[in-house]
Amino acid sequence: MVNILRRLFTKNSRNEQILFGESTLSVKQIRCLGGDRHDHVYLWQAQEFSPSWLKNHGILPNPNTQPSTNPTADQLRRREHRLESWQREIERLEREARTYI
Repeated sequence: MVNILRRLFTKNSRNEQILFGESTLSVKQIRCLGGDRHDHVYLWQAQEFSPSWLKNHGILPNPNTQPSTNPTADQLRRREHRLESWQREIERLEREARTYI
């Protein structure tokens, strides 16, 4: 399973130093920064998932972007199952990163 993840970080001097000042920045260091996570699991782009998350963070869609169709109940069940697996894996990776740093 590919663990695609988007994060929004708080804009502060510590995060800026780590993200832009470090010449040896690693994925594990980025994971340790935390931030607000958003998945890219099956159906992540559906109307009730990605657009609402983005809007809640002040990120608006490009002009003329068409909304996606609403998923079926079966598709929502499949997403929930995959999302649970994804969340467990991301939590494991973040725990691993904390012990690395």
